[in-house]
Amino acid sequence: MNLRTLVLISLLSTAAACADDGWTVTIDRGEQASGSEVDKLPVSWSFQDDPKILDFDNDFITHFDSLPTEGEAANAPWAGSYWPIYEDSINYRWDKSSPDTLSPAGKFEKAFGREGIVDGVSANHGIESQVTATPCTTKSDCDSKKKEVCAKRHGEETGRCIETWFGLCHAWAPAATMTQEPQRSVMHNGVEFKINDIKALVTISYTEGLKVRFLSKRCNDKDDGTEDGIQYDEFGVPTEEFEECADTNAGTFHVVAANYLGVKKKAFVEDRTFDYEVWNQPVTAFEVKPGYPKKISASQANALMTAEGEEDYLFNNKAKQWRHLKTSVSYIVESPSELDGNLQDSIETYTRKDHYEYILELDNQGHVIGGEWIGDSKKAHPDFLWAPEKKTNTEVAPPHLEITKETLTVAKNTWSYLQPIEVTGGESLRVVMHSTREKDKQGNIDLFVRFMDKPTKWSFDCKSTRGGSTEVCTTHVPWHQHVAYVGAFGFGDGDDVEITVSRVVDGTGISWQEVEMLLEKSLTLADGPETFDEVEAGSMDWGESCEGGFADLQPTLTAGETTPVGLVPTGKLGASMTLKTDVNASLTVFDKISGTEILGPDNSLFKNTPNGCINYYGATYCISGLSVAGGSQTFEVKGVTTRQLVVRILAEGDGDAVLDYKWEEQADCESSINESTEHELEASDTAVVATIPEGAQNVLIAMSSTSDLDLMLFDGDKALVHWAWVDEEKGILSGAHAESADYEGLKITYSGYAGSDESPGNEFIKLFGTTGAPLEARVFGYESGVAQISVMSGLPDDQVAPEL
Repeated sequence: MNLRTLVLISLLSTAAACADDGWTVTIDRGEQASGSEVDKLPVSWSFQDDPKILDFDNDFITHFDSLPTEGEAANAPWAGSYWPIYEDSINYRWDKSSPDTLSPAGKFEKAFGREGIVDGVSANHGIESQVTATPCTTKSDCDSKKKEVCAKRHGEETGRCIETWFGLCHAWAPAATMTQEPQRSVMHNGVEFKINDIKALVTISYTEGLKVRFLSKRCNDKDDGTEDGIQYDEFGVPTEEFEECADTNAGTFHVVAANYLGVKKKAFVEDRTFDYEVWNQPVTAFEVKPGYPKKISASQANALMTAEGEEDYLFNNKAKQWRHLKTSVSYIVESPSELDGNLQDSIETYTRKDHYEYILELDNQGHVIGGEWIGDSKKAHPDFLWAPEKKTNTEVAPPHLEITKETLTVAKNTWSYLQPIEVTGGESLRVVMHSTREKDKQGNIDLFVRFMDKPTKWSFDCKSTRGGSTEVCTTHVPWHQHVAYVGAFGFGDGDDVEITVSRVVDGTGISWQEVEMLLEKSLTLADGPETFDEVEAGSMDWGESCEGGFADLQPTLTAGETTPVGLVPTGKLGASMTLKTDVNASLTVFDKISGTEILGPDNSLFKNTPNGCINYYGATYCISGLSVAGGSQTFEVKGVTTRQLVVRILAEGDGDAVLDYKWEEQADCESSINESTEHELEASDTAVVATIPEGAQNVLIAMSSTSDLDLMLFDGDKALVHWAWVDEEKGILSGAHAESADYEGLKITYSGYAGSDESPGNEFIKLFGTTGAPLEARVFGYESGVAQISVMSGLPDDQVAPEL
C-alpha cells in the first residue's frame, strides 16, 4: 500500500479552485500494481486511473452484466456553503439579522476564549492566505476575465484581487459526505451557534487531517482555444502532452459509480470540471438512460469516436466487446452562505444532474477494462474522483503571531539577511515576503530559512522560489533549535521586499474535537426541559416511592400529532408501559433533563434496535417493536429508573388507545437516597453537588448538562474520580471513556469525561457495594453551564456493577 502525506497544491490548489493553499491530507492509493506490473493488469486504464484505488473493501464488480444500471446513496450529503475565499472564508458574517452578529469564526473565538481565530482563518484559508494576489482598493483594479473581485476583510479599506470560485468545496464535499447535517442551534458559553455556523466550522475542520483515496490526475490547463490551452488530436482527445486532461477514464467512472451508488449505496466526490477549475461535488445517484446500454461493433465504436471507416478498434487493443451508454449523474451543489437551517427536506433544491455519453470497452469475459468519452462529454466529464476514508483530530486556522517585520533591499545575485530570530522548538515558523514596488518595477527574489546558520543556495530548511518576489516559507522548528536565519537572494532583478516572520503555536486554532462536540450537541440535544412543560407528572400516577402498582390511561390520538402521556419519575423498579391501538402509532420517550431521545422517530437510542435492549445511565431499557397498528408495543425499564422520562404517543391516524403501565414494590427502600438538584457554575469553578453518607449501598450519581462540565468524587482530600490539569493530582479514575477501579471494598465505575452518550456534560459515577466513609461529589466547570445532578442509592446490583 502506498501511503503518502502531502499538501495538495499540485492536485487541488494550483489555482486554488475551490481549494485553498494548504489542504493537508493523507492519500491512500489503495492496493495498486506497481509500474512494472501495469501490463499484467486485466484492465486497460492507466495506473493513476485504476478503479481499484477507490475499492476500499477489494470487492468491486467489473463484469458489465453484473453491474447495476442505477443507484443512489443511502445517506444523502448535506448542502452547505463553500465559504468563498473572497468573503474571507468562515469569517463571513452571513447572519444579517443584526450588524453586530459575529461570523462562525468570531463565535468560536468568543465561545472558546481562543484569541486570534478570526485572523488565523484569514491567514490560513481566507483573504490573507492569498499572498500572491494583486492588492486593490476597487474591483477595477482586478482582472474581470478571471472573475476577480476586490476582496476586503471586515472593516478594511484595501484588499486583494481574488477569483470568486476559490473556496472550501474540497473540504465541504467530504464533510457533507462523512458527517450528519446539524439539526438545531447550540448554546456554548453564552454564544449561540446556529446550524450554518456549525456547518462552517465542520467544513473548515475538513481542510486538515483527512485521509482520502484519490483517482486520476488533475488537469491544470485551460480549455480556452488558445495555443497555451489544451490541445486535441484528430479524435477530440487531449494530446499526450495534456494526458492529465483526458482522464477520468469513462470505464473507470462507470465502474466506480455503479459500485459506490448501485452496490454500496455510498456517495463519492468528483471534480466535475475537466480543465483547470476544480469544483468538488458529492455524487449521490446515477442512472443509465432508457434504451441504453447498446451493444455496438468495433467499427460503430470507432464511428462514435469520429474514426469512420475503420474496422479495427483504434483506442484499446485489448477490447473485444463494446457498449454505448448515456448516463445521468446527480450531485449536490453548495447552498448560499446566508442560508441557515437543516436543508435535508429540501435537498432536491440543491441537487443537479450531469448527462454523460461514453463507450465502455469490455474483454472476452465481459469485464469492463476501459472506455472513451464521446460527443459533448469529451469536454464535459469529471477530471478526478476521490473518496474520504478517515478524519483525525487535528486543528485548523491557528493564528500567525508576528515576531518581526522588516524591509530589505536585495540586489541581483546578492544575499540580504534579517537579524537572527529567537524561536521555540516544536512550533511552526511562517515567513512571508512581498515586493514593496509597483508591479512593473518588481524583481525576482527567492526566500530561504535555516536554523543552524545563515542559509545558502544549497543549505536551508525551507525555501520558496515561485517566481517574482512574493514568496512564502512555512516550516517546523526542531525541538533542539532556538534561532532562525532568514535570507533573500536576488535571483533576477533586484527588489525592495517586506518580510514578515510569524510563529504558529499548537493548540491555538480550531480543534476538530471541539467542533465535533458542537455537532454532536446539535444532533443529540433536544430543545431542553422547557419543551416538556406540557407534560405533567400527574398525568400518570406512580403511587408512593416504595410501593408497586399498575394503572392505565385511555388517550385519544390525532393523526400527525403527538399526545402527551406523562412523566416517569426516578426510583421506580421494573417500570413498563404497553401501548395498544388500532391506528399506526408509537411511544416516544425522552430524558427530561438532557433531552436525549431514548425512543422515537428521529435520532433515538433505539434507532437501530427495533426489538431489544440498550443501556443508558445505569438502567436497561427494552422495547418490542418501534410502532404498533392493531397490536401492542411495550417499553420496559429493567431495574430502577435513574432518569425522569417524558412519555408521549406519536400517531399517524385518528383513534383511541390504551396505555397500561405498572411497576414493582421495593423492599427496604425507605432509607435509600433519591434526590435531584441543580447547580450553576462559571468556567473554572468547582461546586460540591452531593454528599454520599457512610453506609450507602449501590449508588448512582448522574449529571446532565448542555455544557462541558466534569463530575468528580472525593474521599476527603483523596481524588477518586478526577480529570485534572497537568499540575493537579489525577483521580484513580480520570479518563475520557468508561473505566472501573476497586477502592476500599467499593467498585467504582466512571463514564469518562467524554460523556456517557458521547456528550461532554452527561456523565455518571456508579458505586457498587457499601460506602465505608462519607464521599463528596463535585462538579468542575470546564466551561460555564448548569449541572442537573441526581443521586440514587439502594439500586439493584446489575445497575451499578462494572460492565468492563
